[in-house]
Amino acid sequence: MTSNTGFGLRSIRIAAPAILIVGYFLQFAGPGLFVYFSADDLMNLYWSLDHSLLQLLRDNLTFWSGSYRPLGAIFYHVTYTLAGFHPFAFHFVCFALLLLNLYLMYRLAMALSCSSEAALLAVLLFAYHPNFSDLYYSAGTIYDILCFTFYCLALLVYIHRGHWAVFAACFILALNAKEMAVSMPLALLAYDIAFRKPIRYRWIASASLISAIFCAGKLLNKSPFTGHPAYTPLLTFGRYLENTAHYLGEIFYRRSWFQPEVTLLLPIAMLAIAFAMKNRAMKFAATLAWVAPLPVTFISLRGGYVLYLPMAGWAIYFAALITVLRWRFSARPALAIRFTVFLLCAALLINAHRSRARRVDTTAIGSNGKLQAVAKQFFSSHPTLAPGTRILFLNDPFPADDYVMLFLIRLQYGDRSLNIDRPGNHPAGWHANLTDYNLVFDFLQPPCAISGRCSIPPPDGALLHMPLLLGRDFHGARPLYSPPDLRGRLRSLLPSD
Repeated sequence: MTSNTGFGLRSIRIAAPAILIVGYFLQFAGPGLFVYFSADDLMNLYWSLDHSLLQLLRDNLTFWSGSYRPLGAIFYHVTYTLAGFHPFAFHFVCFALLLLNLYLMYRLAMALSCSSEAALLAVLLFAYHPNFSDLYYSAGTIYDILCFTFYCLALLVYIHRGHWAVFAACFILALNAKEMAVSMPLALLAYDIAFRKPIRYRWIASASLISAIFCAGKLLNKSPFTGHPAYTPLLTFGRYLENTAHYLGEIFYRRSWFQPEVTLLLPIAMLAIAFAMKNRAMKFAATLAWVAPLPVTFISLRGGYVLYLPMAGWAIYFAALITVLRWRFSARPALAIRFTVFLLCAALLINAHRSRARRVDTTAIGSNGKLQAVAKQFFSSHPTLAPGTRILFLNDPFPADDYVMLFLIRLQYGDRSLNIDRPGNHPAGWHANLTDYNLVFDFLQPPCAISGRCSIPPPDGALLHMPLLLGRDFHGARPLYSPPDLRGRLRSLLPSD
């Protein structure tokens, strides 16, 4: 009877907070399941389909080839092949992985702290952050999500002294997901030192060799971003301080706190506290929090989502600190005390995140909604297109040098023979000859200066007005004219013979 009661209490002690964490995560991040594709999604998906699945599998095996994040490319390729051009399918897979990562985070925190109390608090702190919104609203962060999955698995294999081949496979997959994983050798060394384990030089050396081969492949082989300023590191102390202060501000909502002297002293203070409390989990977590972001610290600033992996270190550190302090004030392991501390932390997080989460939801949904409005208006007008159809878009709401319309139309119809054109993809001064196109769409609000652009109607096509109704129901948008009426109107504008 006593053993059954003890088992029941242990189950409640873990299951109840776990359910609350999942509910908290879905409450704040859940709207991301139902948003449309982002521009990055379209670019990444289009690029992945340039390669066969066999080639992508080969690129994952030859991780030194310089291929651009081939594990994420497999996600895009396979999901599109199985589910088609439906954003929910892509977001569903991402959310499934995010939930898996919560479990892996629990396993990692538990392995480090040997305390389910600290592990559950770590998962709570890690589960959601408004400044990481791209993780929830864009499948384009699949690279960060997969990198965390396999980085965490590799760490768990190392901690539990699993087979080296399994560790190496997980580490290589983490690298194939995103370059953030190159910090692995430093994380392994930090673990052995923090936990006073015999340093496994062979494992660390082999991980370092894998990292070196991977980096050499990235530097020597051309990728889509070779030479791109946004991906070229600037290895200066000033860049490190500036970017680190920015990312700390993303985590703590207080950019003004992190002046250069604070940014320099903070890691020292964290390690000093960890040593003073003689807490091994805090020692390792502090190191992970500062080592993991190094690959992105020296390049142009990114969104907060790049802190997804380093956030594990911050979460474990503060969870372990809270647990140690709780034990200092009350050494009784009463379930009520543990729940009270957990609920208090949850309430503080919800209060801190709530207003920022609303702003994030509005911004993210509005950004993806622009693409959704365009897509639905276009596809409602033309549910099918003949192969080789030539389409011209005028005055669309996207940047001049953007190819999002090409990606959108070709992916939706699954046809790369469609010719998509827009003035922004041509040099300045270029003018379209409308007789070259089957369909012409103009996004200008009425009245449209049609006569100034369209001296001759496109044969067998139509010029349609497509207002972009952001903030309103897109179903209210209709083509300005039906094709026959528009053709007659345009002809009436031409000089008679």
